[in-house]
Amino acid sequence: MQATEPDRQRRKIIAAVIEEICAKLIRQRKYAPLQVKKINGRWETRGSLAPDSMPSEVKKIH
Repeated sequence: MQATEPDRQRRKIIAAVIEEICAKLIRQRKYAPLQVKKINGRWETRGSLAPDSMPSEVKKIH
């Protein structure tokens, strides 16, 4: 099923809002959520849970 143009625009807007929220969290040095995107019918993660520069007690292992 093909997405219509309004659906594509809506998804782009949602993705932009998520990116902005993550950027604000990073600027505030707070935990940014793992970004998830549906690619070819599967959910793929983008980014990492915690960068190597973060203290080990902050990192989460799932």
